[in-house]
Amino acid sequence: AKIGPGSQKRTSRPSASFPTVPECGPPTVTEVNALAEFVARAERLLVITGAGVSTESNVPDYRSPNGAYSTGFKPMTHQEFMRSEKNQSRYWARSFAGWEEFAERTVPNAAHYALADAQRRGQVWRLITQNVDRLHHAAGSEDALELHGTTHEVVCVACGDVRHRRRFQLELRDANPAFAVSAAVSETSFSENKTRPDGDVELAGDADFARFAVPACARCGAAAARCSARSTS
Repeated sequence: AKIGPGSQKRTSRPSASFPTVPECGPPTVTEVNALAEFVARAERLLVITGAGVSTESNVPDYRSPNGAYSTGFKPMTHQEFMRSEKNQSRYWARSFAGWEEFAERTVPNAAHYALADAQRRGQVWRLITQNVDRLHHAAGSEDALELHGTTHEVVCVACGDVRHRRRFQLELRDANPAFAVSAAVSETSFSENKTRPDGDVELAGDADFARFAVPACARCGAAAARCSARSTS
């Protein structure tokens, strides 16, 4: 597969330096040729990607030996998020701390560009991803179906108002100036196994999360009634 224009420039850091990449030997020539032959023969090729396609962009996964699940981590469920404002504050505090590294400092890797290029050539009929990082879109796959939604849009669960996550990040920063300074100072100390595939970062002091202010919806005024990943269903 051919890598799209500009990929070498955007992927400036070698993937081998990322601790998020699971240890795995390279595919054999026979395996690569078999895949290429399969793609060439396919008339309506459906591609489904998961966390593994983004590990070389320094986005950690869940299920590899070094993944989040290996540490006993359990993501917050929608039911838990909706159960209390304390849970919502905890979710947004951790998401706020991890957003810059997760969304602003990651770039597509060769796999993302190759799939986008294959789409332009008509080799890929549909692209579905379980990932919420929007790296497929950044590589040029604008019609990628986000099976689990995305962290790049925020939707009010009360009225359905949608805004860009980057804008909401600024609202969170303005509402929590002391936390913002603390997160900026300690950002470089976050270890890789504390950062999650959805941008969530494990922070110390859960009791302090209750003091993290979540702005009300600008449209309907609902307090903290927001969910980070916009559902596509």
